[in-house]
Amino acid sequence: MNPQLASIPTMSRSLLHFWLLALVLIMCGCASTKYNQDFKPGTDFSGHNTYNWRNTSSEIPGVSAQQLQRLADTQLASQGFSRTESNPGLLIDMTVVSRIRTGSSTGLGLSIGLPIGRHGNIGVGGGKSMPNDKQEGIIIVDITDTSTNNLIWRGSAEAVPLQNFSLSNEAKLAEVLRKLLIQYPPK
Repeated sequence: MNPQLASIPTMSRSLLHFWLLALVLIMCGCASTKYNQDFKPGTDFSGHNTYNWRNTSSEIPGVSAQQLQRLADTQLASQGFSRTESNPGLLIDMTVVSRIRTGSSTGLGLSIGLPIGRHGNIGVGGGKSMPNDKQEGIIIVDITDTSTNNLIWRGSAEAVPLQNFSLSNEAKLAEVLRKLLIQYPPK
């Protein structure tokens, strides 16, 4: 036995193991949003500083296009972009969808062993696998150059917790949009 562990009373070791297990479970249970971007190679992003919305849609109940645009407008303004309806350099489309992500499954099992005689036994067991499905949101932003009508950038945020789309968690949704839109223009 490790001499350092031997000096810790048994109750304290049990408590230490409990907290370590709790920390591991908390870390495993935290789903993090994944951000991706794709852009057309060779595109000059420097001349574009005005934009307008072309289309915004959401299939998540309670989330309006106006709310999403307002949060994105705030972020884009902080990056030096101006929204204009007359002759914008960029058109932005935003789509918000939900999906069910299938994760690993959790297994439940039960077995019973009965002793028979001195050296024999009979065992009966069974198990059930329960899928661990989770509903999450995906935000996709497409940016089109109005002079060429070509898609020049696409960004996405995946595995966004659905509770972030509620009015009480608008600050969390704003942070997701910030991390997504800060990728434009690509560096």
